[in-house]
Amino acid sequence: MNAIDYINIWYRIVRRKPIGFSIDLTHRCTLSCQTCYMKWYQNQPEMSTEQWEKLLSSFPPSYRYYGAWTGGEPLLRAESIEKLIHLFKWNWVATNGTIPLPTTWRNVSFLVSIDGNQEIHDQQRGHWAEIVKNVRPDCFVIYDITTINCTEKILRETVDFWHKRCRGIIFGFYTPSLNDTSGLLLGPQERRATVEIIRKLKQEHPYFIVNSIKQLENCCTTPWSQNCPAGNCIVGLTAQGEFKNPCVMGSQVDCSKCGCAVPQFMYLVQRLDIPAILSSIRILSK
Repeated sequence: MNAIDYINIWYRIVRRKPIGFSIDLTHRCTLSCQTCYMKWYQNQPEMSTEQWEKLLSSFPPSYRYYGAWTGGEPLLRAESIEKLIHLFKWNWVATNGTIPLPTTWRNVSFLVSIDGNQEIHDQQRGHWAEIVKNVRPDCFVIYDITTINCTEKILRETVDFWHKRCRGIIFGFYTPSLNDTSGLLLGPQERRATVEIIRKLKQEHPYFIVNSIKQLENCCTTPWSQNCPAGNCIVGLTAQGEFKNPCVMGSQVDCSKCGCAVPQFMYLVQRLDIPAILSSIRILSK
């Protein structure tokens, strides 16, 4: 990406125009995580690499600044991703880290999901040792905050462990389905208390924690709906290449309780918030 690309992305976000895709390349996965929104939907047949190439190429370049490859576990189709990443200026691969990460792909950031320190992570999804082995210094880790992993002890141990092993950590709050009964959802006051913990950690690791505090504070109070900037700017596609609405989480998401980091990044970028812009550039570059 160059300066012109970033300006164009900002302009399209302000105008609520698409800038990229979130592609559910597969519903298959190596794990079965509580917070995964794929559990809300039935498995679907997968499109071939050639079908994806034809579909994505049909959109103009202004829609294809970045592609986010998700699942399921997208690296189960690593050969397809390798053949398709050329369609985008930058790519994100959202992985659980149980499969070794390709080392030769250009213009790709790997985002590895973790659930806390080793004890909590292994309780929630397992395979901690494999993930630690596979994460590289150029990766980001992403952390979905729930009632189980929101304590200061767990957050501090997680940050202290990973800040020596990867580029940064991106926090978001668990976003439920409309009929959620998991007990994982934090209420607004609990979210605010968690933000105060992260505020202290960010003072110690200002560059490592990618989120701005303002962004996390917004996650405590903002009920999104049709006004969600992510829903406007990111085109979500199912494994069959169908559009997902209102956002990449699909029709069963409870927007009134959204804690996703992405719309808050975009909301602040729209308003020329410098920390949010710099954070976005970090994620869209090596």
